[in-house]
Amino acid sequence: MKTLKTAKEFIEFSSLSLEGKDDFVPFIIVTDDRDREFFVGFAEMPTDPEAKDQIADLIMALCVVHGAVEVAFGSAAWSAETPVDDDSDAPPSERSNRKEVAIVSAANAAGVRDVRIASVVRENGKVGIGLWEQIPPTAMTGRFAEALHMGIKLSAKIPPEIRAYLREQTEAGLIQEIVTSTAHIINEARRTAMTIETMEKRMWEK
Repeated sequence: MKTLKTAKEFIEFSSLSLEGKDDFVPFIIVTDDRDREFFVGFAEMPTDPEAKDQIADLIMALCVVHGAVEVAFGSAAWSAETPVDDDSDAPPSERSNRKEVAIVSAANAAGVRDVRIASVVRENGKVGIGLWEQIPPTAMTGRFAEALHMGIKLSAKIPPEIRAYLREQTEAGLIQEIVTSTAHIINEARRTAMTIETMEKRMWEK
């Protein structure tokens, strides 16, 4: 996927300017049906669950507003292999054998998912990236994986007249207002257990 390639290249390029304990900023890249790529970076990965949910909502909103046919999410993360005899539910970040990685997860309108990770190497105050490895898509779960899946799914269901309207508004420079409004609807849907059908209706009404 083109978007996956771009995301990996961005992380590799970003590593050149990182020092010490600097982290990679989380980001999303969306490709629309005219093969245009849109990049949005976040200041940092929050620790608060609600703040993480808001990033997931924004990922879905960006997919909808741009009519995504491909989307990739990248960030720093912790990875840890779980021994066969270990039944601990501790997340990777709390395991003694954890390792720091850069991770990119991508999805497209054809239903293809691709996840790649690369070790983060910190030596002599510099930050480097190891070789990229492909891991099973099922290895990445949680709010961000779901946001990629649902964002692509919602994008494919946008009525033609709404897609045309979104393009007009985007080209008129009103993208931030529309993305914020769409993310608010998604956030409300998540908090109130709104059905997908009702959420879609609310979006298209907007």
